[in-house]
Amino acid sequence: MPSLPSATRAAGSTSASTGNSWSRLVHPRTLRSCRPTSSSWARLLRRSTTKVWGRTRRHPPTSEFGFYGHPDWQLIGRDDTLIARYDLTRAGFGHTTEKVIRGSNDGLPIEAFIHRWKTQRTETYTDSKGRSQTRTVTEDHSEIVTAVRMPFTFPLLSVGGGRGGKKVRFESEEFNDRFTVRTEDAKFASDVINPRTMEFLMTTQPPGFRIEADVMRFSVDKHDTQLIGRCADFAHEFFSRVPSFVWKNLQVTPPAFRHMG
Repeated sequence: MPSLPSATRAAGSTSASTGNSWSRLVHPRTLRSCRPTSSSWARLLRRSTTKVWGRTRRHPPTSEFGFYGHPDWQLIGRDDTLIARYDLTRAGFGHTTEKVIRGSNDGLPIEAFIHRWKTQRTETYTDSKGRSQTRTVTEDHSEIVTAVRMPFTFPLLSVGGGRGGKKVRFESEEFNDRFTVRTEDAKFASDVINPRTMEFLMTTQPPGFRIEADVMRFSVDKHDTQLIGRCADFAHEFFSRVPSFVWKNLQVTPPAFRHMG
């Protein structure tokens, strides 16, 4: 499983990080201000299902469209306060966010955006006359953030999400080969990731994720609306499998989680 996404150089990073799903974005303001040039918009609005790691999620008809299949989502655009909220890197300069998406996600709010910044370095080169010269080079960087904000706190638990805690192994070698689990409490990890949840994870093969306090962040490398939707659905499926005694020990009354079944 991949670790948390690292910063990427700008050369070609825009297309890699945004993906093609933005062509499927339908925001109310966009819908009113844009004039369709083909029948693709009509086909887009007629579609009413999304795939969730091999399973189909059906959506009831709706008279308003924020995003296809997700009427609770909103395109915020830019919100630089998210840089501090998610404790993102402060190295370099020119930090900004773009394409910020927020959705209520039935009680597990989803946030997704692109974080961009710049750094500078000095390099030495040889000019056409053989003389040594120096120049300042500015490099562009970006990272993708896709996260769920929980209405409760949860101890550190990373499943392919990298950093923090200690590595924990389970009785299933097949599971250990596919997933790296890190936590500060091995018993807590084994309580949460029981055989039923192991089977679910091996079947769905989600992106890596890291849960700490009230944030569940996914290890993704593109800002893609379908992928964001899958992460939003996965959060419900994962937490719905947490045993009741774990919630009791945490002194948390969990919300009603939806099942994609």
